[in-house]
Amino acid sequence: SGLDVRFFLDLPEGSTPRSFVTDFAASNWPHGFPLPVIFFDRRAVEPVSEAYSALHAKCVIVDEEALFVSSANFSFAAQMRNIELGVLLRSTQLAQQATRFFDGLVEAGHCLRADA
Repeated sequence: SGLDVRFFLDLPEGSTPRSFVTDFAASNWPHGFPLPVIFFDRRAVEPVSEAYSALHAKCVIVDEEALFVSSANFSFAAQMRNIELGVLLRSTQLAQQATRFFDGLVEAGHCLRADA
């Protein structure tokens, strides 16, 4: 199909990458549709240290041509109750820069595939 969908998500405390993917598929993804490739920041699940990191960014990159950045989490409260703000940037340069940022996290070994 040519569609490349990657999610970079924080794992909830106490979950494993595999259990997270299973739970995500069951409760957050439409049945019968292929799952996106899910990445997580390995530093968020390691014992607390100076290397600890939380994946807090909320953005969507479309075809390296547009970038949507928002304060909203992908949760019921954020979508239905909170006052959130987002901006759509139709900028190939910014969309490509953001793509390189996430690709760099994978290449550096910070973000790992949750299903690997």
